[in-house]
Amino acid sequence: MRWSTAIAEGDRGLRYLGTYSREVDAATTYDLALIFLGHEPVNFPSSFYLKPASRAAYVGALRALQKLLGGTSKALSNATQSHSQH
Repeated sequence: MRWSTAIAEGDRGLRYLGTYSREVDAATTYDLALIFLGHEPVNFPSSFYLKPASRAAYVGALRALQKLLGGTSKALSNATQSHSQH
């Protein structure tokens, strides 16, 4: 089974985020897109994305979403500042 994920982005319409072989990967990508756009995640708690072991992956995913969705993200700025302090 494959899992696809997309996010509605106001006037920009539906943005495709990818197709994944694991449900958890699709859910995580969706949550990260929400965070990138300044919203709270819906599939996992915010603290899930801020664990030290996953912080580098979190920053990398936000950077990838920035390329995909364009623009800037307060979440990405905060994450890279927090990441450089650790």
